[in-house]
Amino acid sequence: MLRNGEILLHLMAPVESTRSIYNRYTAQGLGDRIHLLTILWVISERDDCRVVLHLTKDKATSKKIASFNEILELFPRKNFELIFHDFLSTSDKEFENYLLSIGIDAKSIYYKDYPGWRENLTGYEVSELLRRIPLLHPPVELAKSRYVTAQWDTTGEMRKFTPQEIQEIEGAYIGQGFEVVTVGGAANNPKFRDSLFEVGKLMSQSAFHIGVDSGFMHFAQLFLPPHRIHVYTKPGNYWSHHLFRGLDIGMVLNSNFDKITPFQLQKVRWRYNSPKLLRLWHQFRKLLMGRD
Repeated sequence: MLRNGEILLHLMAPVESTRSIYNRYTAQGLGDRIHLLTILWVISERDDCRVVLHLTKDKATSKKIASFNEILELFPRKNFELIFHDFLSTSDKEFENYLLSIGIDAKSIYYKDYPGWRENLTGYEVSELLRRIPLLHPPVELAKSRYVTAQWDTTGEMRKFTPQEIQEIEGAYIGQGFEVVTVGGAANNPKFRDSLFEVGKLMSQSAFHIGVDSGFMHFAQLFLPPHRIHVYTKPGNYWSHHLFRGLDIGMVLNSNFDKITPFQLQKVRWRYNSPKLLRLWHQFRKLLMGRD
């Protein structure tokens, strides 16, 4: 319910992938769902407004809804909500038109800092606000914590580390006097595998979170400042816009693993940005076709 004079902002979750013509955006991963709700949290806190996110039917499976609800419960002030529509869209424009047809003028979200080559750079820009995420709880002082949280299990083959590499990385933290507590699907303790509430409490008291670009890297941004999130990857691995942005705001890259040289990092950025050339090419072709 709106307070007197409160602003209401309607947003729509993406339908299309911004980097592939073959895939749709379905909020399949935990990180996707955490990321969407983080956007709503930051906007509602920054602008003191109520935010409504509209989602298509493919994001409304019982498993996804349960996951969204579990994440929602972590936020102290829930001045935002999700509305799932019984509508399966094939494009962002089609979903936008559907919402307009039922009287909802919703904006799509986009990222101007690291856009995908298929990204439509109109709507509500969110990359700037993701550089200043308010923490849900004050973190413990670094000197007072003697453990780190870790997540290495990921569904992305191009983000994985071998067991030997993980042992090497974790061994460096153990050598510094830290206990390593695994969270997520590989956790030994069921409450750190099955309860985001318990993982959140654990993270807020940890010295660092370490691991790959995956769901709990997103989660850690709600509990720890960027410099206490240590992310690990390799030059040939998949790099997401979340990872690039995280490094921009102070996440630490490969603190206890093979360092990535400035030249290697530049090559990765070229590889990520090369689809921009594809977008220009497609736009040029459309212009040529329009002249025929």
